[in-house]
Amino acid sequence: MTSLVVHDYFGGDILTTQTPGGTHFYNRIDGKAWDLTVSQFAEPVPYDDSPSTREAALADTSPEKYALLVSRLNASR
Repeated sequence: MTSLVVHDYFGGDILTTQTPGGTHFYNRIDGKAWDLTVSQFAEPVPYDDSPSTREAALADTSPEKYALLVSRLNASR
C-alpha cells in the first residue's frame, strides 16, 4: 500500500518481488529503487525488480486501507 502512495506523490514505477511472507511492492523513481517498508522484514529482501502495476498493488491490499492512508497523509499536510 505504501508503494501506491509513493507512486501518487512521486510517479515512477511500481516493482515487486517475492519474499517468504508473500508479494512485496516497492518503487523505482528516476532509476533508483525506494522501499519505505523494508524495515518490516527480519531477513534481507531478495529484490528482483519485477515490473508491476497499480492494479496489482491495490489488489494486494484493500481500497479502504489505501483510502485511509491517503486521507491521513492529506490531513497532515
